[in-house]
Amino acid sequence: MENPNNEVMVEKKPSKNVLGILSVIFAGVSLIGSWIPFLNVVAIILGFAAIVMGVISLVFVITKKTTVLALPIVGMSVGLISLILSFGVNALFWNLINNGSLDKITQNGTVNNIVSGSDNKEYKVGETVKLSNHELTVISVQRNFSTGNSYIAPASGNEFVKVTVKLENKTDGSINVNPYDFKVQDGNGAAGSPKSATFTLNDKFDTAQLAPNGSKTGSMVFEVPKGDKNLTLIYRLSSLVNKQIEIKL
Repeated sequence: MENPNNEVMVEKKPSKNVLGILSVIFAGVSLIGSWIPFLNVVAIILGFAAIVMGVISLVFVITKKTTVLALPIVGMSVGLISLILSFGVNALFWNLINNGSLDKITQNGTVNNIVSGSDNKEYKVGETVKLSNHELTVISVQRNFSTGNSYIAPASGNEFVKVTVKLENKTDGSINVNPYDFKVQDGNGAAGSPKSATFTLNDKFDTAQLAPNGSKTGSMVFEVPKGDKNLTLIYRLSSLVNKQIEIKL
């Protein structure tokens, strides 16, 4: 282009935003790898790199006033999403492992068939139920249990049932146990969690982390219809996996 003074004017083209492009590429690869548990450490690193490059690129775009504003924004956004997914996936699997919800992997790489539903076997009080990485035993059941506190009593027509259980860790790692993994189902099919009376017990079964070969014995209090003879203790391996053990009380 020539001006009136015959000087040649060269139109300035926007420079390529290399960091913005790299940010998008790194973020995309990170997003793909974020779904692979534990191996997604690489995805986490790439996600952080995408965000850093996106920030630098955004500063460059603003200061140089180039027109490619979308690249750093996309890179940072996708990078952040990949980080959230990566940490979420890892947290999910750690929770499943620690709570014993994933059964042992067989030699051919398939998951043992006890991963969902019920094993359809009716267990009884005093019988030890052997799970993939721990054992559960209902030691005793006390009907019409009284807390000794008039302010902590069952509703009219109901009774308290005190259930004492023992959980043993049979793995080489630690596992978490929680009273809210247990429920008692009455004859009408309604299942209830431990009542607050549980935490007044001297031998209450509370949350704990069991070391290898460690065990936890404790009691829980449930409220059921008075005189109901069809009670079942339900032990759910994890709230994230639809697998439960049923023991007739």
